[in-house]
Amino acid sequence: MMDFSTMWEIITWVSPYLATFFIFLVLMDQISYLKKKSTLPGLTFVPPFVGNVFSVIRDPTRFWEHQVEYAKTSPLGVSANYIVGNFTVFIRSSEMSHKVFGNVRPDAFQVIGHLFGKKLFGEHNLIYMYGQEHKDIRRRIAPNFTPKALATYTGIQQVVISKHLMMWDSMCKSSSKSTGSGQHAGHGWGVSGVVAAMDTGHLYAWQTGLPWLAVERLVDALERCVVESEKKMEADEEPKCLIDFWMQDMVREERESGTETGTDKITPPNCGNRNIATYVYRAPAKLVPHVANEDFPLSKSYTIPNVVFPALYESSFQGFTEPDRFDPDRFYSEDRREDLLHKRNFLAFGARAHQCVGQRYALNLLVLFIAMFTSLMDFKRAKTEGCDELNYVPTICPKDDCLVSLSRSGADLPSFGLNVN
Repeated sequence: MMDFSTMWEIITWVSPYLATFFIFLVLMDQISYLKKKSTLPGLTFVPPFVGNVFSVIRDPTRFWEHQVEYAKTSPLGVSANYIVGNFTVFIRSSEMSHKVFGNVRPDAFQVIGHLFGKKLFGEHNLIYMYGQEHKDIRRRIAPNFTPKALATYTGIQQVVISKHLMMWDSMCKSSSKSTGSGQHAGHGWGVSGVVAAMDTGHLYAWQTGLPWLAVERLVDALERCVVESEKKMEADEEPKCLIDFWMQDMVREERESGTETGTDKITPPNCGNRNIATYVYRAPAKLVPHVANEDFPLSKSYTIPNVVFPALYESSFQGFTEPDRFDPDRFYSEDRREDLLHKRNFLAFGARAHQCVGQRYALNLLVLFIAMFTSLMDFKRAKTEGCDELNYVPTICPKDDCLVSLSRSGADLPSFGLNVN
């Protein structure tokens, strides 16, 4: 058996070689980063191997603000960084972002959407498809977003929003996840399940991908929703969410027959006619990560070698008069119509072939929420230092989570006589 002195001699002999090898790896890591960075603005030195991942976790707001500041100094409107072994290019320029969106193909860019996107969405999800296969799938899911289908969703949205407003008499929480999951996953999810998910710390928070943590629980929840939807559609029940409409289409194909669907109380045109709410709200989106499948020439002077982040949030502010100021007239006034003048810069729903097919659904939901919330609730926000700074979890919201005191503005909140549990 090897004694302690012998082990110590071996460690003493091996240590210089291990230290030299480690220093070599660190140098190669830095050289690789600097070579890919080339002339792009960004940090000259990054922590080896992990890069700036701790900065992203500790204060994502400041991290992306620094990326914006670097990008502003570049003629291309881009900057470089390094995160967990991945060299990244941050794109602030609207034109460069359009170039990325317009080149989603096998020999250029692929949308990844999320760190664990393929696990969450499935490897054969629409966002990972190209060419004719992608076009065929988009054509098949188009019935999910017809006026008739959208009218069904608005009915459920009213119920879920009303239920949250009732709960908010005693507590203040975000309803975006519940309304979103309620229309996408339907009653297989349930309000109680959504509230439980929020209470346990956001299913969509920073994820490690370890078994039975947030990613795994979300996948399991969505699988249960699909099973419940299949049972409902096979029983010829009315579809009430995106999964239901998709499942109904699958069942119809199997049966080679169909069932009729009905509309609900409020239709999308009603939402569109709410001009004030429509012009007050503009959907924010921060980043839609893409991976360069091959080195891609972003310009004559720079070729992208790896991950690229088109900054949709930054792009959407470009060109507008005093973009940080609350000014709905910029969209409403016929003399200004900045939304039309700078339409190319508004990339919250993407562009070209991968432009979001459900953008009207999303806008209807948010316009409806604004209309119901402002007409049914009185609210007062407690202003605190730094409360208006942005936070990403992963959507964009004030750092104080928009903490407000609420009360009913008058009459009882409508229940619509429906139960979504």
